[in-house]
Amino acid sequence: MNVKHLCCGILFLSCITFGTPTKAQEKQRNYTIKKHKKTGTAGALIVIRAFEAGKPDEQPLVGVNLILDADTTKPSRSIGYEGVYKLQVRPGKHKIWAGWPGYKAITTGYISANPGDSILLNFYLSPDGPLVN
Repeated sequence: MNVKHLCCGILFLSCITFGTPTKAQEKQRNYTIKKHKKTGTAGALIVIRAFEAGKPDEQPLVGVNLILDADTTKPSRSIGYEGVYKLQVRPGKHKIWAGWPGYKAITTGYISANPGDSILLNFYLSPDGPLVN
């Protein structure tokens, strides 16, 4: 057996034994989702940011309102001054609504959250009508 095959076999066995982080990216018209798999946690974490459409390299929007699973019985959450909101969720499928005065609201499709997932969700909000200076 040559050394190359031995090293490949050890690498393969270590991936099976210890697991590897998985990354998945999903692009929609006005939001993106990146998933990273981590082990050892029962819930999932969704990290949410919002940007003005066409300007994703600028500072995130602050104060964007967020509603999880269309549950309007609970107070809405909002993105803080640091430009991010961290949301702990139970495993399952979730929809997230984001809206801010002067911008078109967005609702995601179902986001599947598995135990241990860490999900980055970026919203790209478009102005709602012409901007007046």
